[in-house]
Amino acid sequence: MSSTSLERTQEEHRRLELLKKVVLQKIQMTASPSAALQNLNIAVLILAERLDEAQKYIEQQLKSKPNDANMLVNQAIVKLKLNDNNGGLAALIQAKQRNYNLAGALDLSIAALYDLQNNYVSAIVNYKSAAASNSALLPATNLALVRDLLKLKDF
Repeated sequence: MSSTSLERTQEEHRRLELLKKVVLQKIQMTASPSAALQNLNIAVLILAERLDEAQKYIEQQLKSKPNDANMLVNQAIVKLKLNDNNGGLAALIQAKQRNYNLAGALDLSIAALYDLQNNYVSAIVNYKSAAASNSALLPATNLALVRDLLKLKDF
């Protein structure tokens, strides 16, 4: 690594640590932090590759608000970053059960994880749900549906 890239990496790390410190201070000063502030905190922890810290923060939040679908999505992201696809899928399903939709993106994510497990029937159900929620997802969902139907030989 050249000295310029090393300096750039060190500067990025320093800025990320400063951002983390500012976000944590804001959270501590706020009685009930907004979802946006919590998402920012988790995003900073993920960028800093502090996944254990992010997971701990999410678990604390879910203890006080177990039905917080936004936090469940954050939990899924961290679990997926930790290569826990089953845990990520379970968290997304819990968020969906709490009527969290994200304009079809949640169903699309669930479907993709079912695809990774070769559970094509469940994937198809969720791809259809994603398409029904958001027509902008139709090109992606239609392609995935055709692929999964071909894998099932159900056409």
